[in-house]
Amino acid sequence: MSLASMNQNQKPPTPAPAGGNAAGSGGTPADMGETVIVHIHLVRNPKAAGKGWVYDLDADQFLRALNPVFSHGVLVEGDFELEEGKHYLVCSCESSHKHSRYSYELIKVENGEVVTIAEWGKRDANYNIPETLKEYWLEYRRLQRRGEEVGEGNIGFAGFLLKKLAPPEPTAVEPEEVEEVVETEEQAAPQFPPQAVELLKPQELEVELEQPTITAPPPTTAVVEKPELVKVYLLSMRLPSRYLVQSVEFENTSSGLREVRRWEGDALRVAARLETVRRTAYGLVSRAFAFVEELGVWVAVSEEAKEEAERVSKYVVAELERLGLLQHANRYCVRAVPVYLEPGDAEAVLEAAVKHLSEDVEELKRRIEEAQKAQNRKILQRLEKEKTCKEALLAAFKNYLSAILGGR
Repeated sequence: MSLASMNQNQKPPTPAPAGGNAAGSGGTPADMGETVIVHIHLVRNPKAAGKGWVYDLDADQFLRALNPVFSHGVLVEGDFELEEGKHYLVCSCESSHKHSRYSYELIKVENGEVVTIAEWGKRDANYNIPETLKEYWLEYRRLQRRGEEVGEGNIGFAGFLLKKLAPPEPTAVEPEEVEEVVETEEQAAPQFPPQAVELLKPQELEVELEQPTITAPPPTTAVVEKPELVKVYLLSMRLPSRYLVQSVEFENTSSGLREVRRWEGDALRVAARLETVRRTAYGLVSRAFAFVEELGVWVAVSEEAKEEAERVSKYVVAELERLGLLQHANRYCVRAVPVYLEPGDAEAVLEAAVKHLSEDVEELKRRIEEAQKAQNRKILQRLEKEKTCKEALLAAFKNYLSAILGGR
């Protein structure tokens, strides 16, 4: 997102009623700052399950769009009312189906105009920090590792930047004290005392900043980063199929050699059983994992998913042994792999999973109604059981997603 995507319309303050108290409940405060209506494009591709937002850093809250435009359930663009003198962080999603891309812009409204203070970006798990901000970024991460309260994620970094790039105006106490010293010791004729004081201050600050760097342990392992990341489980799964027992032959045709695959005799029975094992494994996995179609992965959020994957893997090996194919067991396994994602990436993945699970629950409800009309009790019982399992899984994903959003 850049300022080129913003259309600004200034909105003057509402005057207080004549003869009334401007600060009272009957009118608008006289000191209310001017506001600017800005049209911001937040999401380039809503099908990529990304999300954009505008955050008021001074009020510590997300802004709502005045005229929101949604596509596929995602806020794509809208008008935002920004107040004079306030600071905002704008997150714009430029993700595709293959890569996650976000840009962040720290802005401020000055004299009715939107001014950019700093910009940075992120692609997948890698941040793109400009050279002018790298020193601040490294200091911010250093303070996080030491357990300092400097905020989390991009919102925390934006607040940290405001303290560094836009420090509060100095009070008049120090200049007055310097002037008094110069006047009372005028006969001593000190050589440039104000400049000497100013030269001392940076040196003292440098010592204070560098000293913790020497004593702090070097950030060499990924374990240090885990507290600020989100843990999920991805499924690593390879299952046997009927092609394991096929026989392949080549026949001469008018257009050349043609590959022919056959299942004959006992191989036909084993092939049918292998397809049953494959379907059963997918059904068991779907009890603890949700399939995210946009990313082509199965994802889970609980320790139970790891145990479920181990049970499915043992089931597959047992079936191969029963069919006399144990020699192929080492080629197939089902395993839950723990991964750690940035909060923004984890939020996108979990939101996509919640979306697909919600669609699955609605589809099961529709099929249950059809089974009730057909009075098919056997199918009805199976669908009811599957719906209960899906609803429990959906609730687990929603709770985990809420915990991520609440931690920001």
